[in-house]
Amino acid sequence: MERSAFNLMRPSRHASGLRFACCGIAQEAPDLRFPGVAGSRCSVVVVVEGRLELFCGGVRYRLGVGDGFVIRPDAAVVCRPYGDGDSRCLLWGFDGDAEYYLSALGLGSGHDVFHVRDCRPLLDLTDKGLRHVGGGVVDELRLHALAHEFVVALSGELEVNDALARREVAASRSEAVDLAMRYIAANYAGRCSVAEVAAYCGVDRSHLSREFRHEVGMTVKECVDRLRIAKACDLLAFTAMSVSAVSRACGYGSADAFEARFKSAWGMTPGSFRRKADDRFT
Repeated sequence: MERSAFNLMRPSRHASGLRFACCGIAQEAPDLRFPGVAGSRCSVVVVVEGRLELFCGGVRYRLGVGDGFVIRPDAAVVCRPYGDGDSRCLLWGFDGDAEYYLSALGLGSGHDVFHVRDCRPLLDLTDKGLRHVGGGVVDELRLHALAHEFVVALSGELEVNDALARREVAASRSEAVDLAMRYIAANYAGRCSVAEVAAYCGVDRSHLSREFRHEVGMTVKECVDRLRIAKACDLLAFTAMSVSAVSRACGYGSADAFEARFKSAWGMTPGSFRRKADDRFT
């Protein structure tokens, strides 16, 4: 037995894990509607050819090749071709702990839009998924395995606007800090003060501040600000919302305060950031 080797990992979640719900490729459809795709917990759309307009929550996103969007369970999404030429997108729907695993990649609540460097690995896996249509146990197992492969491939090609969003989910994170992170992700556009977050978590403000800084590496205020700026980047790059509208959507009291904070974070104004992002369409 001296030459034996084992790799034992303590699961960070219960055994249900990530499960396959659906996959497919849509091409040149005038209107693609995704109302909680096939009952899945979470779905991912990636443009592999042409351009798409995606409408979700009253916001219009402009997506080019390599751009993607996470469809949450309660979101009604409509896609349609944008500009000249053919358009094509791939779609994967996941069940089980989809939100947990996507959050670990930086695609948690508030980070719905993203970009991948290369679509081909994702497209290859989608082609494989479309071959297993027998409905038997073996096909079911293969599809669940492909769902894991897809998320792994996505993690290798993914680009997000904020390093904090890409931070691995810590299995050892305390319950209070985990609750705080979830609350901040859902409410960063509001006031989201330390006192408000601590009250939601049911802990003392000072205790939360210490634990949060120790486990996350920054203060609650810094975390809220990072998430606001990351969301602003998404809205500037992928929508036509005005700078003032982006400022309000991200929780800033004035456009001037937003522009100053954005320039401090990125070294350029929101307008300059948008013009640079628009280069992908020219």
